Amino acid sequence: MDEEKTEQATPRSRERARERGQVAKSRELSGTIVLLIAFLTLALVMNMWGNITMGLFRDIYGNLSWPSVSQEGMRLLSTYVITKVLLILWPIFAATSLIAILINLLQTRGNISIEPIRPKLSNINPMNGMKRMFSTRGFVELLKAVFKIGLVALVTAGYIRANLPVIVQAHTLEPTAYLPFFGQHALRLGLWIIGVMLILAILDLIYQIYQFEKDLMLTKTEAKEEYKQMEGDPLVKSRMRQRQRQIAMTAMLREVPKADVVVTNPIHVAVALKYEPDMPAPQVVAKGKGAIAQRIIDIAREFDIHIHRDPPLARSLYKMVEIGDMIPYEFYIAIAEVLAFIYKTKKKYRKQRSRMAAAS
Repeated sequence: MDEEKTEQATPRSRERARERGQVAKSRELSGTIVLLIAFLTLALVMNMWGNITMGLFRDIYGNLSWPSVSQEGMRLLSTYVITKVLLILWPIFAATSLIAILINLLQTRGNISIEPIRPKLSNINPMNGMKRMFSTRGFVELLKAVFKIGLVALVTAGYIRANLPVIVQAHTLEPTAYLPFFGQHALRLGLWIIGVMLILAILDLIYQIYQFEKDLMLTKTEAKEEYKQMEGDPLVKSRMRQRQRQIAMTAMLREVPKADVVVTNPIHVAVALKYEPDMPAPQVVAKGKGAIAQRIIDIAREFDIHIHRDPPLARSLYKMVEIGDMIPYEFYIAIAEVLAFIYKTKKKYRKQRSRMAAAS
């Protein structure tokens, strides 16, 4: 049984969707804006079109009385006509191409991917095509198309009905006025239709964003896998942290034999200190609680390192000083007394051994 998608998309799943070229965008919005720009460009260049078209027809009809048409003449005439047609159409081609690129880049936020156009066998599978056709998305697209056609027909009928008296009187116009008259009405009707389609396109964009977010949702199992991939397997990370702690502890305990004194509490806390003449202050080389403290004390006994029992001092050092750091100023006097006692004891011990060696 398939799990229900109830979890929000993770950043990684969104990134993968962008890599596949899957973004929330509305083709209706792109097409409507392109159509709007085409109509606005048409309105701006209509006078230029009229002059070019009049000149084109004048040149064609003015040469109909040629006694013969040669192959070279037809080639020149075709080149001339094509040039004039391109002069008429290039503003619309340029404007619509530019706006189509810009509106798609805005909707996709600059995401460019060739994945959607990459050839796939699944795209030519008839069963997949049938599934898409009879899916919820396919049904929604069908409803949108039917509703749009019906709305365009309704707007067209409403415009014609509202302007029918003026249109009927068009037969009284001069023949040269037909093109401007019907051109203006066609432009107005087109703008009315585009206005309605623009509203539909905005609604479609909202729907596409909703559907995109819904499609990106994950099942609980997928969400767990996603977070596991992003953050790593918790079990593996736990083992790695444990291994790192073991390595750090081994390195710390390796420094205990270099210490001059271990301050204890008396067995719950242990802090090992080292001091050399060229050091600005004593340094904490190891510290620990519980079993680690007992291990530090055992190593100190093994290497004959002085163990000083001072619970308040041990607790303060453990809490305030990190391994590798020098002790703060407020501990100087207390530690100096401890070290002075140790050095004095060691000096007496060395003298005793010297006497015993001399006596023997």
